[in-house]
Amino acid sequence: MSDDQVKKETIREYSNCFVCGQGNGRGLKLMLRNVNGRAEADFTPDRSLEGYDGVVHGGIVSSLLDEVMVWSAFYTTGFHAVTAELTVRFVRPVRVENVYRVHGSVRENKGRLILTEATIENASGAVLAKAGGKLFSVKEI
Repeated sequence: MSDDQVKKETIREYSNCFVCGQGNGRGLKLMLRNVNGRAEADFTPDRSLEGYDGVVHGGIVSSLLDEVMVWSAFYTTGFHAVTAELTVRFVRPVRVENVYRVHGSVRENKGRLILTEATIENASGAVLAKAGGKLFSVKEI
């Protein structure tokens, strides 16, 4: 599917969410897109997100991966989900002031339990971090 055919949706429902909320002054303001049921976003971390000099804090990396998995569950099922388990593997450092693409997708929908996966890739497509998640579908948050 070409880029112009990709359905893009910006998440605005939770304006105070630390990761995707556009109204959170201290948040990341991640702009998510629905690409055939996968959640996708581009992200350029600044120096305020460092753990070590020039390297994005692992908690921020984990939060990004978690967010795209939750929204991939929503895009796929139409229901909101909460994370029950998150496993992150840090492959290479995510460095500040570079552009990254974060992807999330549903691996298996078992009804209330949704198995998801996510990656953070650099501009060359190399995976810098990846995650697996077990999410529970919820009707109300």
